[in-house]
Amino acid sequence: MSDGTAQDELFFEPLKEHRGAYFVEYQPPVPSVPLATLCLVFTEPVGSARAAALLEEETRRWIGRFPVPLMASALDEKEDLIAVHGNGAGGHLFAWFEPDAGEITLSSKAADLDAFLRANPAARNLREIYAYVPARTKEQVKADADKYAQERRRQNLLLKGLLALWLVIIPAGIALFEYFGPEWLGIIALTFSLWQAWRTWRKITGRSRPSRAETESAEKDRKMRHYYYHCERNPLGFQKLMAENFAEDARHRVRKEAVDLARASSQCGKLNPPAS
Repeated sequence: MSDGTAQDELFFEPLKEHRGAYFVEYQPPVPSVPLATLCLVFTEPVGSARAAALLEEETRRWIGRFPVPLMASALDEKEDLIAVHGNGAGGHLFAWFEPDAGEITLSSKAADLDAFLRANPAARNLREIYAYVPARTKEQVKADADKYAQERRRQNLLLKGLLALWLVIIPAGIALFEYFGPEWLGIIALTFSLWQAWRTWRKITGRSRPSRAETESAEKDRKMRHYYYHCERNPLGFQKLMAENFAEDARHRVRKEAVDLARASSQCGKLNPPAS
């Protein structure tokens, strides 16, 4: 197999690094896409000018490490795109390495990158450029996807089997056992039915106090009906509330990922102390 075919079948793992106020995720090119992507995710509110400066700094850093055409962008703590070039110019930064001039070119226009790619068709060994980045071949990706699909099918079959056992086999077995079983079993079943009827009568007449679980369930149902009533009265307010909840969920994901990356970086530093 030729180098070109082999590299087209490589799927590289993304690289993530923590920077304190933000973290970055770099994704090498995937088959049929000739450029890499870089994303800065800020964990706290940041101005567009500050985001633009950090985006340019990170873009130069990453394209210096991997001289592959790059599209970079920045997200705020709600995972919304930051318009680093102003509200009308969008939030993407395109970069590539000019081999003849030996310098990095930055542009906010995708057309400039398209022109460069047309003039310089991809003819590079990605396996050599990303020598230390974990990668999988097309066959490995397909095998992993098949394995995942088989596992999901196995789980679905198990769930269907458990449902059939609980809803069909067990009730049918109990009915057959009651029909063909001894007389004392019928007496037990009748006693249980009368006890259930007695409990229901006590609840209806208010002679039986509901259990804690029943009280909590009733209160939950009451709240759901209350919320539904007010959501129906004010659908625009409900949509605003949903948007706020989604934004808060995004902030939580960003903060959690930042903490996980910081912890992973700390552990790597302990395992690999800097050389003296």
